[in-house]
Amino acid sequence: MNPQTVSNWNAERIAELIALYPTQTAKEIARAFGCTRATIKNLINRLRGQGYQIPTKENTGCFLKGQKAHNKGTNGLYNVGGNRTSFKVGQMPKNHVQVGTIVTTKHKGYNYMKLKIAEPKKWQLYHRYIWEQHHEKIAPKHIIKFCDGNTLNCNIENLYLCSQENNMKQNAIHNYPEELKEVIRLQTKVKKIIKQKTNPKK
Repeated sequence: MNPQTVSNWNAERIAELIALYPTQTAKEIARAFGCTRATIKNLINRLRGQGYQIPTKENTGCFLKGQKAHNKGTNGLYNVGGNRTSFKVGQMPKNHVQVGTIVTTKHKGYNYMKLKIAEPKKWQLYHRYIWEQHHEKIAPKHIIKFCDGNTLNCNIENLYLCSQENNMKQNAIHNYPEELKEVIRLQTKVKKIIKQKTNPKK
C-alpha cells in the first residue's frame, strides 16, 4: 500500500491523523503510523484539498509567543514538590487542548468527530460544523446525515440536510427489504425472551 495515497487510508486512520495533527509534530505522527514526515505533510495537504478542515498550526515542540513555561512562578519549589499540585492564575490543566482540536467521540451509539470551537470546553460535532461553514445554520428539527453512512467521513460532498421527520421515515422498518424485516422481527422476539428470562416477574 502506498501510504501517500489518501484513498488507501480508511476513515479511522484519517480521523486519527486529523485528531493528532494539531498537537503532535509531523515527525511524531509519522513514527506512530510507520511512514515518513513528508508522507504526513502530503496527506494533510491532500485532505485539505478534499474539503477537510484541518488547523494549520502544528506543535513543533517550541514555545509559542505568549506561552508560559509550566513552572513559571513556582520560585524553585516545583522540583521538590512544594507547590507541584497548586494551580497558578492562567495555568491550564494537563488535559487542556487548543481551540481547533479534533477528536473522535461516541454520540448516540455512533463514532463521530468533534471540534473544539471555543474555551473553555465548547465543542461541536465536526460534520455539523463543516455543513455550517458551507451552508446556512442548521434549522431546528433538522440533522446532517452521511451519504455513504460513514459517520467519520466529514467531507462536505458526503453530507446532506435531512428533517427529523424524513429521517424517521428513512429508518422505518417498512423501507427495508423483506428479508431484513424478518431478521429485525426475530431479533426483537429474541431480545424480549432474554429480558423475560433475566428479569422474571415476581
